[in-house]
Amino acid sequence: MACPKCFSGHKHDGEPLGKEEKVHGVDTYVTEGTNPKAILVFIPDAFGWKFINSRILADHYASRIPARVYLPEFMDGTFPRRLPPQPTFARKTPFRD
Repeated sequence: MACPKCFSGHKHDGEPLGKEEKVHGVDTYVTEGTNPKAILVFIPDAFGWKFINSRILADHYASRIPARVYLPEFMDGTFPRRLPPQPTFARKTPFRD
């Protein structure tokens, strides 16, 4: 089950270095690394592709790998309003040898 702190946090220091582009019709944050043959597709979390921390992390990956990093907008401008219920794995009968 998600803890109350899962959706809290802080803004990372810095400014994003990449730019927004359309990639195959999808809004995408793109940041360049020094290796033109390497790419990384960074799938955003529930905070989405415009969240500054996601963009700064994409910039970090681009500089460290080094690769072009794509951070696409997969949620069509929406985000989960609530999380689905967590599955329970409680057994009705105890384990037996």
